[in-house]
Amino acid sequence: SFSMVPVAVSVDVPLSNLMAGGLDVVFESGTSTETATGTIENEDSAVISVSNIEATEGDFGNTTFTFNVTLTHPVDVDLTFDAAPANDSATNADNDYESFSQEITLSAGELTQQITVTVPGDLKVEADETFQLVLSNLVTSGLNVSFASGSSTETATATILNDDVSVLSVADVTATEGDSGNTLLTFKAMLTNPLANDVSFDVQVVDGTASRSDQDFSFTDATYTISAGELSQDITVEITGDTKVESAEDLQLILSNLMAGGLDVVFESGTS
Repeated sequence: SFSMVPVAVSVDVPLSNLMAGGLDVVFESGTSTETATGTIENEDSAVISVSNIEATEGDFGNTTFTFNVTLTHPVDVDLTFDAAPANDSATNADNDYESFSQEITLSAGELTQQITVTVPGDLKVEADETFQLVLSNLVTSGLNVSFASGSSTETATATILNDDVSVLSVADVTATEGDSGNTLLTFKAMLTNPLANDVSFDVQVVDGTASRSDQDFSFTDATYTISAGELSQDITVEITGDTKVESAEDLQLILSNLMAGGLDVVFESGTS
Protein backbone atom coordinates (compact mmCIF):
# COMPACT_ATOMS: atom_id res chain seq x y z
CA SER A 1 0.00 0.00 0.00
CA PHE A 2 1.04 3.62 -0.51
CA SER A 3 0.67 6.57 1.83
CA MET A 4 -1.02 9.58 0.27
CA VAL A 5 0.90 12.84 0.11
CA PRO A 6 -1.82 15.40 0.95
CA VAL A 7 -1.82 19.15 1.11
CA ALA A 8 -1.72 20.65 4.62
CA VAL A 9 -5.06 20.17 6.43
CA SER A 10 -6.60 22.85 8.65
CA VAL A 11 -9.15 22.17 11.40
CA ASP A 12 -11.18 24.95 13.06
CA VAL A 13 -11.96 24.48 16.77
CA PRO A 14 -14.83 26.78 17.87
CA LEU A 15 -15.47 27.73 21.53
CA SER A 16 -18.96 28.86 22.63
CA ASN A 17 -21.42 28.94 25.52
CA LEU A 18 -19.03 30.66 27.93
CA MET A 19 -20.11 30.15 31.56
CA ALA A 20 -18.08 32.13 34.17
CA GLY A 21 -20.40 32.07 37.23
CA GLY A 22 -21.11 35.77 36.94
CA LEU A 23 -17.47 36.84 36.61
CA ASP A 24 -16.41 39.29 33.93
CA VAL A 25 -14.94 36.87 31.37
CA VAL A 26 -15.29 37.36 27.63
CA PHE A 27 -14.01 35.73 24.49
CA GLU A 28 -11.12 37.59 22.84
CA SER A 29 -13.19 37.92 19.68
CA GLY A 30 -15.71 40.02 21.60
CA THR A 31 -18.46 37.73 20.36
CA SER A 32 -20.27 34.74 21.79
CA THR A 33 -17.78 32.38 20.16
CA GLU A 34 -14.02 32.06 19.86
CA THR A 35 -12.36 30.05 17.09
CA ALA A 36 -8.84 28.66 16.76
CA THR A 37 -7.37 26.91 13.71
CA GLY A 38 -5.17 23.82 13.92
CA THR A 39 -3.05 23.01 10.87
CA ILE A 40 -1.80 19.49 10.16
CA GLU A 41 1.40 19.97 8.17
CA ASN A 42 2.25 17.34 5.55
CA GLU A 43 5.41 15.38 6.40
CA ASP A 44 5.22 12.92 3.47
CA SER A 45 7.06 13.27 0.17
CA ALA A 46 6.99 11.69 -3.26
CA VAL A 47 9.62 11.34 -5.99
CA ILE A 48 9.16 11.28 -9.77
CA SER A 49 11.52 9.16 -11.87
CA VAL A 50 11.64 8.00 -15.49
CA SER A 51 13.17 4.74 -16.69
CA ASN A 52 15.83 4.18 -19.34
CA ILE A 53 14.79 2.08 -22.33
CA GLU A 54 16.33 0.36 -25.34
CA ALA A 55 14.78 -1.03 -28.52
CA THR A 56 15.57 -1.69 -32.18
CA GLU A 57 14.53 0.96 -34.67
CA GLY A 58 13.32 -1.37 -37.44
CA ASP A 59 13.96 -1.04 -41.17
CA PHE A 60 10.76 0.73 -42.26
CA GLY A 61 7.94 2.75 -40.74
CA ASN A 62 8.12 3.97 -37.16
CA THR A 63 8.90 2.36 -33.82
CA THR A 64 7.43 3.74 -30.61
CA PHE A 65 9.82 4.11 -27.70
CA THR A 66 7.81 4.20 -24.46
CA PHE A 67 9.22 5.78 -21.31
CA ASN A 68 7.59 4.93 -17.97
CA VAL A 69 7.28 7.81 -15.49
CA THR A 70 6.77 6.64 -11.90
CA LEU A 71 5.68 8.44 -8.72
CA THR A 72 6.71 6.78 -5.45
CA HIS A 73 3.52 7.80 -3.55
CA PRO A 74 0.13 9.05 -4.74
CA VAL A 75 -0.81 12.68 -4.23
CA ASP A 76 -4.21 14.26 -3.88
CA VAL A 77 -3.76 16.92 -6.56
CA ASP A 78 -2.73 16.79 -10.20
CA LEU A 79 0.98 17.16 -10.95
CA THR A 80 2.26 18.57 -14.23
CA PHE A 81 5.67 18.70 -15.89
CA ASP A 82 7.09 19.25 -19.36
CA ALA A 83 8.67 16.46 -21.42
CA ALA A 84 10.88 16.68 -24.51
CA PRO A 85 13.50 14.47 -26.19
CA ALA A 86 17.03 15.82 -26.57
CA ASN A 87 20.00 14.96 -28.78
CA ASP A 88 22.79 12.68 -27.74
CA SER A 89 24.58 10.49 -30.30
CA ALA A 90 21.16 10.19 -31.97
CA THR A 91 19.91 13.51 -33.30
CA ASN A 92 16.68 14.96 -34.56
CA ALA A 93 18.55 16.52 -37.49
CA ASP A 94 19.59 13.02 -38.65
CA ASN A 95 15.97 11.85 -38.39
CA ASP A 96 16.86 9.44 -35.58
CA TYR A 97 13.77 10.45 -33.58
CA GLU A 98 10.84 12.86 -33.87
CA SER A 99 11.08 15.94 -31.69
CA PHE A 100 8.27 17.39 -29.54
CA SER A 101 7.63 19.28 -26.33
CA GLN A 102 4.47 18.70 -24.32
CA GLU A 103 2.97 19.11 -20.87
CA ILE A 104 2.33 15.84 -19.05
CA THR A 105 -0.18 15.41 -16.23
CA LEU A 106 -0.10 12.86 -13.44
CA SER A 107 -3.64 12.96 -12.16
CA ALA A 108 -4.40 12.88 -8.44
CA GLY A 109 -4.01 9.34 -7.12
CA GLU A 110 -2.10 8.04 -10.14
CA LEU A 111 1.38 6.55 -9.84
CA THR A 112 2.46 6.10 -13.46
CA GLN A 113 2.35 7.85 -16.81
CA GLN A 114 3.77 6.85 -20.19
CA ILE A 115 5.55 9.13 -22.65
CA THR A 116 6.17 7.95 -26.21
CA VAL A 117 8.80 9.04 -28.72
CA THR A 118 8.62 8.05 -32.39
CA VAL A 119 11.78 6.58 -33.92
CA PRO A 120 11.80 6.21 -37.74
CA GLY A 121 13.21 2.97 -39.14
CA ASP A 122 15.99 2.90 -41.72
CA LEU A 123 18.44 0.57 -43.45
CA LYS A 124 21.57 2.53 -42.51
CA VAL A 125 24.15 0.41 -40.74
CA GLU A 126 25.28 2.41 -37.72
CA ALA A 127 26.42 2.03 -34.15
CA ASP A 128 23.87 1.91 -31.33
CA GLU A 129 22.76 5.49 -30.65
CA THR A 130 21.17 7.27 -27.71
CA PHE A 131 18.91 10.23 -27.08
CA GLN A 132 17.53 11.67 -23.84
CA LEU A 133 14.05 12.31 -22.52
CA VAL A 134 14.12 15.38 -20.29
CA LEU A 135 11.41 16.21 -17.74
CA SER A 136 11.30 19.77 -16.40
CA ASN A 137 9.08 22.52 -14.98
CA LEU A 138 7.48 20.37 -12.27
CA VAL A 139 4.35 21.97 -10.79
CA THR A 140 3.30 20.41 -7.45
CA SER A 141 0.76 22.86 -5.99
CA GLY A 142 2.91 23.17 -2.89
CA LEU A 143 3.27 19.45 -2.19
CA ASN A 144 6.60 17.89 -1.29
CA VAL A 145 7.15 16.23 -4.65
CA SER A 146 10.47 16.32 -6.50
CA PHE A 147 12.40 14.71 -9.32
CA ALA A 148 14.58 11.73 -8.33
CA SER A 149 17.65 13.61 -9.57
CA GLY A 150 17.17 16.21 -6.85
CA SER A 151 17.42 18.92 -9.49
CA SER A 152 14.97 20.87 -11.63
CA THR A 153 15.12 18.25 -14.38
CA GLU A 154 14.89 14.47 -14.64
CA THR A 155 16.56 12.64 -17.54
CA ALA A 156 16.28 9.15 -19.00
CA THR A 157 18.29 7.59 -21.82
CA ALA A 158 16.85 5.75 -24.82
CA THR A 159 19.21 3.44 -26.71
CA ILE A 160 18.41 2.79 -30.36
CA LEU A 161 19.85 -0.66 -31.06
CA ASN A 162 21.20 -1.12 -34.58
CA ASP A 163 19.42 -4.00 -36.30
CA ASP A 164 20.91 -3.51 -39.77
CA VAL A 165 23.75 -5.33 -41.50
CA SER A 166 25.54 -4.62 -44.77
CA VAL A 167 27.20 -7.21 -47.00
CA LEU A 168 30.25 -6.31 -49.09
CA SER A 169 30.68 -8.20 -52.36
CA VAL A 170 32.50 -7.94 -55.67
CA ALA A 171 31.24 -9.48 -58.92
CA ASP A 172 33.15 -11.23 -61.69
CA VAL A 173 33.88 -9.13 -64.78
CA THR A 174 35.07 -9.79 -68.33
CA ALA A 175 36.94 -7.56 -70.77
CA THR A 176 38.70 -7.88 -74.12
CA GLU A 177 42.42 -7.13 -73.85
CA GLY A 178 42.85 -5.45 -77.22
CA ASP A 179 45.87 -5.63 -79.51
CA SER A 180 47.86 -2.79 -77.93
CA GLY A 181 47.90 -0.32 -75.07
CA ASN A 182 45.94 -0.99 -71.91
CA THR A 183 42.33 -1.92 -71.25
CA LEU A 184 40.72 -1.31 -67.87
CA LEU A 185 39.12 -4.29 -66.18
CA THR A 186 36.76 -2.63 -63.67
CA PHE A 187 35.49 -4.49 -60.64
CA LYS A 188 32.78 -2.92 -58.47
CA ALA A 189 32.84 -3.53 -54.72
CA MET A 190 29.27 -3.10 -53.46
CA LEU A 191 27.47 -2.79 -50.12
CA THR A 192 23.89 -3.94 -49.69
CA ASN A 193 23.09 -1.10 -47.26
CA PRO A 194 24.70 2.32 -46.66
CA LEU A 195 26.86 2.90 -43.60
CA ALA A 196 27.00 5.71 -41.09
CA ASN A 197 30.78 5.94 -41.48
CA ASP A 198 33.52 4.96 -43.93
CA VAL A 199 34.44 1.32 -44.47
CA SER A 200 37.83 0.26 -45.83
CA PHE A 201 39.34 -2.98 -47.07
CA ASP A 202 42.54 -4.23 -48.66
CA VAL A 203 42.60 -5.28 -52.31
CA GLN A 204 45.12 -7.52 -54.01
CA VAL A 205 45.24 -9.22 -57.39
CA VAL A 206 46.79 -12.68 -57.72
CA ASP A 207 47.70 -14.65 -60.79
CA GLY A 208 45.30 -17.06 -62.35
CA THR A 209 46.07 -18.27 -65.85
CA ALA A 210 46.95 -14.59 -66.47
CA SER A 211 50.12 -13.49 -64.72
CA ARG A 212 52.12 -10.40 -63.91
CA SER A 213 55.33 -12.09 -65.01
CA ASP A 214 53.85 -12.59 -68.47
CA GLN A 215 52.81 -8.92 -68.48
CA ASP A 216 49.15 -9.84 -68.83
CA PHE A 217 48.07 -7.18 -66.30
CA SER A 218 49.31 -4.65 -63.81
CA PHE A 219 47.88 -3.70 -60.43
CA THR A 220 49.23 -2.21 -57.22
CA ASP A 221 47.78 -3.74 -54.08
CA ALA A 222 46.12 -1.02 -51.98
CA THR A 223 43.49 -0.13 -49.38
CA TYR A 224 40.17 1.09 -50.76
CA THR A 225 37.41 3.03 -48.99
CA ILE A 226 33.67 3.27 -49.48
CA SER A 227 32.63 6.56 -47.95
CA ALA A 228 29.76 6.93 -45.47
CA GLY A 229 26.43 6.86 -47.28
CA GLU A 230 27.90 5.43 -50.49
CA LEU A 231 27.22 1.93 -51.78
CA SER A 232 30.08 1.12 -54.16
CA GLN A 233 33.70 1.63 -55.14
CA ASP A 234 35.35 0.87 -58.48
CA ILE A 235 38.58 -1.12 -58.56
CA THR A 236 40.46 -1.16 -61.86
CA VAL A 237 43.09 -3.57 -63.15
CA GLU A 238 45.08 -2.63 -66.26
CA ILE A 239 45.06 -5.36 -68.92
CA THR A 240 47.96 -5.24 -71.38
CA GLY A 241 46.97 -5.57 -75.02
CA ASP A 242 48.89 -7.85 -77.37
CA THR A 243 48.51 -9.75 -80.62
CA LYS A 244 49.35 -13.13 -79.17
CA VAL A 245 46.75 -15.78 -79.98
CA GLU A 246 45.90 -17.45 -76.68
CA SER A 247 43.05 -18.86 -74.66
CA ALA A 248 40.97 -16.64 -72.39
CA GLU A 249 42.87 -16.00 -69.17
CA ASP A 250 41.80 -15.11 -65.68
CA LEU A 251 43.07 -13.43 -62.54
CA GLN A 252 41.69 -13.15 -59.02
CA LEU A 253 40.75 -9.99 -57.15
CA ILE A 254 40.79 -10.59 -53.39
CA LEU A 255 39.27 -8.31 -50.73
CA SER A 256 40.44 -8.70 -47.12
CA ASN A 257 41.00 -6.92 -43.81
CA LEU A 258 37.56 -5.34 -43.64
CA MET A 259 37.56 -2.32 -41.30
CA ALA A 260 34.09 -0.95 -40.53
CA GLY A 261 34.58 0.96 -37.29
CA GLY A 262 32.58 -1.54 -35.25
CA LEU A 263 29.60 -1.55 -37.62
CA ASP A 264 27.91 -4.79 -38.65
CA VAL A 265 29.51 -5.28 -42.07
CA VAL A 266 30.61 -8.64 -43.51
CA PHE A 267 32.00 -10.03 -46.76
CA GLU A 268 29.49 -11.94 -48.85
CA SER A 269 31.72 -14.99 -48.55
CA GLY A 270 31.27 -14.96 -44.78
CA THR A 271 35.06 -14.98 -44.32
CA SER A 272 37.55 -12.27 -43.40
